[in-house]
Formats: sequence, structure tokens, C-alpha cells
Amino acid sequence: MKSNINKLILIPVILLICINSYGQAKGKHKTVKKTDACQVCDVKMVISTEDSIKANSLSKSQLYCFLKGFNSICVRNDEYSARSNMVLYYVAKGYPEEFVDVLLNHKELKTNYIYSELSNLLIINDMEEIMQKYKPQQGDDQKKKMIKANISQSLKKSLTK
Repeated sequence: MKSNINKLILIPVILLICINSYGQAKGKHKTVKKTDACQVCDVKMVISTEDSIKANSLSKSQLYCFLKGFNSICVRNDEYSARSNMVLYYVAKGYPEEFVDVLLNHKELKTNYIYSELSNLLIINDMEEIMQKYKPQQGDDQKKKMIKANISQSLKKSLTK
């Protein structure tokens, strides 16, 4: 009799544990997907990137998501356009190695559009100093040299506008 009562108590407890575990795992999966999603014209990602730059804690994955947001359709979004332009300046200024590495390792990024945005920066303070950060270094491979040259050329265009 005691054995049957124990089984009757254990079965609902096990079911509750399984249901709870499934719900938590399902919720965690959704959370990971949500934070890993990089969306075009995402103002929240721009703000998050800006906050990370201010805290000196911008990661390459966050930089990737920020750059993934650049697309020609974003010109219709005034808030995104203005803010992303400013944050792009701070990325170019403060994270040159990371910027080049992300462009180098992610062919799916709209690099031509990013270069176009770099050539139309609203902030042009310290531009000569920033361009120095993109001079080719000994040991850079051809692809890396080309990315640095494209960035430098785009920054230089910013000065003439």
C-alpha cells in the first residue's frame, strides 16, 4: 500500500519537474535566439553598441550585429541613419582592429554600403588621426590591406564633403 502511495506521489512530482524543465529550456532557447538576431536598421542595436563603446566593452559579436544592420533601406529611418552614422564614427575611431577583423571575416556584410556611410560621416573630428589607424602594417595579407585602404579612402572622402 505504501509503495502505491509513493508511486502516486512520485508520478505528479516527476511530471512537474519535466514540464518545468521543458518550459525553462524552451524559454532559454528563445532568449538566445532573440539576442543573437541581427536585424537591419535596428535602432536598439545602435544604442546598445553606443553604450558598449562608452563603457569600453564592445565585443566583436556586438560589432558584427551593428554592422549587419547597415542597409540601403535604412535611409528611410531618420533616427537609425543619424545615430548609426555617429556610432560608426566611434567604431572607426576606437575599434580599428576589431572593425577590420569583422569586415574581413564576414563576407555577408554590406561592405560597400558601410564604406559609403563612412564617406558621409557627420562627425569629422580627428579624421587624420583616425586614418593613421588604417595604414597597412607589415604582415597584413592582401585582403586586410584592401579593407584598410577602402576604410581610409572612405574616411578621406568624409573630409571633402
